[in-house]
Amino acid sequence: MLWTSILEANFNGSLGVIARKKTSTKLVLSVDLSFKSTTSSGEAGIPVVLTKLQHIHLSIDSSAASEVQRRSVWEAQRDGARTEDSCYPGIVPFTPHTTEVEAVDEHKYVFKAASLNHPSQVVRVGEANRSDYVWGKWPFTSTIIGAFATKYGNDKEIAPAHLSPWSYTSVAQAIDEDVYVPSSNHYPRREYT
Repeated sequence: MLWTSILEANFNGSLGVIARKKTSTKLVLSVDLSFKSTTSSGEAGIPVVLTKLQHIHLSIDSSAASEVQRRSVWEAQRDGARTEDSCYPGIVPFTPHTTEVEAVDEHKYVFKAASLNHPSQVVRVGEANRSDYVWGKWPFTSTIIGAFATKYGNDKEIAPAHLSPWSYTSVAQAIDEDVYVPSSNHYPRREYT
């Protein structure tokens, strides 16, 4: 599920996050994700936290993990209005799989996924423009990207997620409008469970 929202969740239960501050304009974050939730509210994926209250993420939730027909949902919320588009890309959200977010410029994020059994069959799940979700007088924070897993406080069930390995690759830094300097920073894939 690729979606944006205003955070109003109560995280009284388990929440695991691996995250870092975005340090270059163009980058690629890749995380291998295996998610086997037995809870009706479990979720795991990769977020782009734009501001304190607004984020976009590609994730697997418990309902999608149990569906026969796997579904990816693009959902947007702005000024109280909600829109939703659904697509059926075939391999999303089969697990385990690789999830990826690419910052292609200062504003645009592209989300992709591929089955670990067929890594060359990459599906472009969706894209989001930062300016579509950051508006009004919301407090600004530096963009943070990473991986997460949660069961939203459901203590009676489990939602194990394996978020590993992951890599952060800096591609380029903007130095002027539409002018980029290539980056040589690459943070190799690391193992986390």
